[in-house]
Amino acid sequence: MQDAPEPKRQKMIALIAEYDIKALVSNEDAAYLAGLYVDEGIIPIKFRTDGLHIAIASVNELDMIISMNFQHIVKRKTKIATANINALHGYRGIEILTPMEVVNNEND
Repeated sequence: MQDAPEPKRQKMIALIAEYDIKALVSNEDAAYLAGLYVDEGIIPIKFRTDGLHIAIASVNELDMIISMNFQHIVKRKTKIATANINALHGYRGIEILTPMEVVNNEND
């Protein structure tokens, strides 16, 4: 968010305040887990931050990640492999979904 141009940056800050969004930060456990995703070839080292997003959510016991990153995050391989690594290291799997999968359809 720090690199976002104005006025987008201010709009994002306002949304954080409006919805009382809690920022999750990386810690040693998340960094280790993200490293395992890279070591196992699930996430390319160049895109380690994508693995870190999953790891931070896992370490913080979130239920899911909502993402439009179809290259490294919202992939069947990533979903299965990260869940397996998480289980091996005492974390539960995290559901990885697209926004379309969680937004109510107006016609339903």
